[in-house]
Amino acid sequence: KQWYQRRVAITAGGTALFHNETKIGIEELKNNLSSSQSKMAQFKNETMVAMDELKSELAENLEEKRAELVNATSSMKNESEAGMEELKSELSNDIEDLAAKLDDISWPEGSYCVLGSGGSCPAGFTRIQGYIYTIYTASSASYLRAATFGDSSIGCRRGCSYTGTNHNADLKIVSCCK
Repeated sequence: KQWYQRRVAITAGGTALFHNETKIGIEELKNNLSSSQSKMAQFKNETMVAMDELKSELAENLEEKRAELVNATSSMKNESEAGMEELKSELSNDIEDLAAKLDDISWPEGSYCVLGSGGSCPAGFTRIQGYIYTIYTASSASYLRAATFGDSSIGCRRGCSYTGTNHNADLKIVSCCK
C-alpha cells in the first residue's frame, strides 16, 4: 500500500521522481527480503538444533526407561523363581510329613473286617473273599441293580435290564479281616 501511495504521489510530481522512488522501493524490498531470508535461515538452524537436542534427550530417556524395565523384569523373575523354590520346598516337606503320618497310622485293637480294595490288605489283615454265582431272583429288573464296592460286587448274569421271566445275580465279597 505504501508503494502504491508513493507511486500516485510521484506520478503527480513527475516521472524522474517516480524512477528514484521505485529504485528505493525495490532496494528496500530486496533488503527486507534478504533480512527475512536471513531470519528464516537463523530460525531454521535454531529449530534444527533444538530438535536434535530434543531427540537426544528423548533417546536418553528411552534408554533409561528400557534399562529400568529390564531391571524390574529381571528382579520380578528372580523373586518369582525364589518363591517357586520356596513353595516346592514347603510342599516337599509337607509330603514327607504326610507320608510319615501315614506310616504311623495303626488300626484300633479288636477283631473286624473291612471291604477290600486294590488287591491287597493293610498290614496285619488277611484277605478273604467269597462269592455266589447264578442266584435266582424275581422276574422284575427293579429287584436287582449292579454295583461295585472296592473289589466286591453285585452283578446280573444276563445284564440288569434283561426282561425275561427270571434273573440270575452274582455276588462277590472281598474283605480284609483281623
